[in-house]
Amino acid sequence: MRMVPPTLHSDRVVTSTYGVRDDGPHNGVDLRAAEGDSIVSIDVGSVAEILDDISSPAGLAVYIDHDGGLQSRYMHGSAFPEGIQVGQRVEPGSVVMYAGGSGNSNGSHLHFEIGHMVDGEFKHVDPLISLSGLFDDYKIKGTKHTVESMLSDQQDDKVLRQSF
Repeated sequence: MRMVPPTLHSDRVVTSTYGVRDDGPHNGVDLRAAEGDSIVSIDVGSVAEILDDISSPAGLAVYIDHDGGLQSRYMHGSAFPEGIQVGQRVEPGSVVMYAGGSGNSNGSHLHFEIGHMVDGEFKHVDPLISLSGLFDDYKIKGTKHTVESMLSDQQDDKVLRQSF
């Protein structure tokens, strides 16, 4: 099966990229999503963790383990689909959460992270780089670029071209 983007709607916009911001590290990407929009698993996997504390920094969140040790994380949700539980198998496109603005958030969106567990610690990687092709048609807020054109313009930037 093929990976799918975590947001289903046609208005695909990256509102904040991975990296250092004024308030510190931003370990994922923020994707435009209206309150209640379906957030889906990017690939086959199993639900590793469900965070159900709207006041935590991540708010309502779901972590999915995938083959090869990859983990995807979906944060700031408004609700979970009925019946979702730890250990549940998910397919690409399976609804794992509904978008919202819970936790440390300035409004409804999806904060999306990927990485690997290494010695008990989650090692983040930039989803726009590491999941090559998955976000190519997303626009970068405030620019005329899509993710694909931004990456091709910065091909030699070693910071941007990280991989895991």
